Amino acid sequence: NILGSYWDEERKYVDENYETIPFPFEEIKTDEFVDEFTWSFDHLLGYIDSWSATQHYIKKNGSNPVNLIKEELKESWNNNDKKVTFPLLLRIGKMKK
Repeated sequence: NILGSYWDEERKYVDENYETIPFPFEEIKTDEFVDEFTWSFDHLLGYIDSWSATQHYIKKNGSNPVNLIKEELKESWNNNDKKVTFPLLLRIGKMKK
């Protein structure tokens, strides 16, 4: 786990699907949504480079951690575009009466 200690503490809310974020409202349940894309290997690298943990690592160590796993990732990717999906996380609420 190269980036584990480089994530901001608040990242846990994303990992927990926002279910544990302080939420002082009366919750309104929502449907689940996902966004779907077709990505090349370069899209994947750009996405990983955009992570705050990657940027924290670069700032502290002076090198990009993606380079440590780039070749292994490339072998797994097989030069084919891939379908990727992301959950769209929502918490909707109304003021408590």
